[in-house]
Amino acid sequence: MIFDLDGTLFDLPVDWRAVRTELAPALGDRLDGASVFQAIDKASALGSPERQKLFSVIDAHELAAAEKTEPIDGAVDLLRSASAQYPLALVTMQGRPACVRILERHGVFKCFRAVRTREDSLDRADQLRDACDAVGLLYSEVLFVGDKQSDLEAGRKLSATVALVGKRAKEDWGPDFLFRELQGLRDLVLSPS
Repeated sequence: MIFDLDGTLFDLPVDWRAVRTELAPALGDRLDGASVFQAIDKASALGSPERQKLFSVIDAHELAAAEKTEPIDGAVDLLRSASAQYPLALVTMQGRPACVRILERHGVFKCFRAVRTREDSLDRADQLRDACDAVGLLYSEVLFVGDKQSDLEAGRKLSATVALVGKRAKEDWGPDFLFRELQGLRDLVLSPS
């Protein structure tokens, strides 16, 4: 199983407006109609030092939010139980510092055999490929759990089974599974104890 972080397992209260305002001088019109991560990806002409400066701005906001981040109901129990039965990996557009802080703060970092963040790739399908390879799974053997249509699209690129969770996910997007709450996913993947 591979999980997305924000919106799937944890609610990360980043002030994205403040992030966009702070990044606007460097990214300009690349931010128009794009997520912060899409805008940074579009700025592929930026070299590594410039890209790292942009990531540092986001890291500061995410680290502040990490201290207030709470798990979505049932997430911690699901991760602890699932990691006893399956190899788990995590993919996220969050930075490694905030991701590790959140997972350690809630005692679930060791549940994951692989963690891939934006430092590894800004492309979710690439993150999934890398996580599968790190854990030693075929793409078709993976259940990818996310909350957005872009998660579904990335999972489909790899022929993974995709479960979407949360109130924002829509059935007409066509996921393999749709759960409003993590308990439904838990019931699907975990054998009774």
